Amino acid sequence: MLAKPRPLDRIVDVEAGIAAEAAGLDALYGHLKPLEIIERSAQEFFHGEIAAVSSFGADSAVLLHMIAKIDRTLPVIFLDTGKHFEETLGYRDALAADFGLTDIRVITPEEAALERIDPTGNLNETDTDACCEVRKV
Repeated sequence: MLAKPRPLDRIVDVEAGIAAEAAGLDALYGHLKPLEIIERSAQEFFHGEIAAVSSFGADSAVLLHMIAKIDRTLPVIFLDTGKHFEETLGYRDALAADFGLTDIRVITPEEAALERIDPTGNLNETDTDACCEVRKV
């Protein structure tokens, strides 16, 4: 059975102040290489107050490698929906070990919400939006 189509993505208006701030930051730091941006963010701008979020998919390896070059103790948040393939979880663990990342924080859905909204664990087959709502938001 196919899942029902997802609604079109919503377009969110960005407040003028946020857009201006982003333009200012781009003017100041847009010339920096990605590794330099991560380094300055982790060590200067937000030292001790920043974390990365990663799916630990194949495309994540580059960012995780850059983080490991800068600070292996930087927290990396992984959202475990309970629906990942074992291979995905194994790849997560292998990347963390290979790069020496020491602070992987696994976030899981609230058990009470899962029991209430997805008691059979197959909501992803009938309502993908509701499944994502309870498992990711």
